[in-house]
Amino acid sequence: MSSKTARASETAQAGLTLLELLVGLVIMSAALGVGYTAFTGVAEQRERALRTMDRTTRAAFARSSLIEWLQDVRLAADQHDPPFRGLDGVYGNEPDDQLLFLTTAPVFPGEGPVQVHLFIDRRPTAPEHGLVAVLSELHGVRSERLDLAPAATGLDIRYLFEFGRRRWVPGWVSSSALPLGVELTITASEQSKLPPLLQRPILVAVGASP
Repeated sequence: MSSKTARASETAQAGLTLLELLVGLVIMSAALGVGYTAFTGVAEQRERALRTMDRTTRAAFARSSLIEWLQDVRLAADQHDPPFRGLDGVYGNEPDDQLLFLTTAPVFPGEGPVQVHLFIDRRPTAPEHGLVAVLSELHGVRSERLDLAPAATGLDIRYLFEFGRRRWVPGWVSSSALPLGVELTITASEQSKLPPLLQRPILVAVGASP
């Protein structure tokens, strides 16, 4: 074989090797692209799962807190204590009820009743929106706001009353008698934005804790 033929053969082999290298790089790039897309999808699914878990956890806390506070309702001990006050209201087409009551549930460390104020806060300057609970020590200085359901736009509350027969009434104000039960229904302009745990009415037997 002449030197010219040998050089041509070597050139052909080098060209083939370069072609193989290019093909390999293309395949590798495609594989990396698929892998990145899959990784991004997994990361997004994880983020969605964490957000859902957070919403579910917060909804469970809100529901259990409302039940606990109402199960430990107490009447005013003296004339200076606020009465149990369930106010029936409407804001536009939305129910806009408010509820103020005293509870002995362990809200703050230590002893002493706490006043709970439940309402829908719609003020644009408010730090929390939707269903809010304001907790205040009755004979102290501690106060705390809890954002229970940010998506809530309405609160409908009714009270179980017994006088001859049992019936539900839309409001209740008294410092000497408590309703037998309270039913809270949280609403939203788009109901699907409420966590499932808060879409169902919350029915509590008042003062049911042993």
